[in-house]
Amino acid sequence: MSADRFTHPEKALARSLGLSQRDLRTIRDDTLERGRDWQTEHGEVRYSADGVTRLCASLKISPPDGVLPAPAPESPAADLSTARTALLQTLLARPLLPEHIGAQLAHTLTHSAPKNSSEPASPPVPLAPPGPSAPGGQPAAVTPAASPTPPDLGPPRPGDQRELVCVRTYPLNRRIVLATLGTAEVRVRLRDSANLRPGMRLTCRFLQADLWELATRCPRFPGKW
Repeated sequence: MSADRFTHPEKALARSLGLSQRDLRTIRDDTLERGRDWQTEHGEVRYSADGVTRLCASLKISPPDGVLPAPAPESPAADLSTARTALLQTLLARPLLPEHIGAQLAHTLTHSAPKNSSEPASPPVPLAPPGPSAPGGQPAAVTPAASPTPPDLGPPRPGDQRELVCVRTYPLNRRIVLATLGTAEVRVRLRDSANLRPGMRLTCRFLQADLWELATRCPRFPGKW
C-alpha cells in the first residue's frame, strides 16, 4: 500500500521544480508531514501525489507537467471536498479591498446606476471641489489630468517583453517572484531573486499563461540594478 502512495522520488521532483535537494528538504521539513505527504523507502525519500500538491501550494506554483498523473475517478464526497479546497484557495488568493475603498465603491455604484432603463445615469460623485466659474455663472471647463496608465498593448504573445513590478519574493524559492502587469498578478522565473526587492521594475519576457521570465540579468546589489 505504501509503495503505491509514495511514487515521486525527491531527486526527480527537485529537478522538475528547479530546486536543489537541500532547499527542497528544508521546505519539506517546514510544510509537509512524514507518513502522509512523504516517506523514506529503501533509503530514498519519496512523495505522495497529495504531498506534491501541498508542496507546490506552499510555493504558490503549479505542479510541473508530467509529475502528477491524470486524476482517477473519485467518489462524489471526494469530488465535493476537492471543489471546496479549490474554492477556498481561490478566495484566499484574492486581495481584499480596504474598508474605506469598498464603501466608496458601493456608494458610487449605488448613486450612479440608473433606476430603470428609461432614466439616464446620475453623474458620478465629484472627487474634488468645483473649480472657478466662467463668466455668466457657468462652470469653467476643467482640463483632465493626464492618465499615468500606459497604452494598452493588448494581450502578450510568447516572446513579447513588458515592464513588470515586483511585489513579492519567496526566500525558500529564489527562482520565482510575484509581479504585477497592470492589475494582474503574474509569476516571473529568474536565476536568483536574492537582491530583488518589492517595488523594483523588471523587464520580462512572456512565456505562457501567467508565467514570465526575467529578460535581463539579476540585480547585482540588494534593491539596485
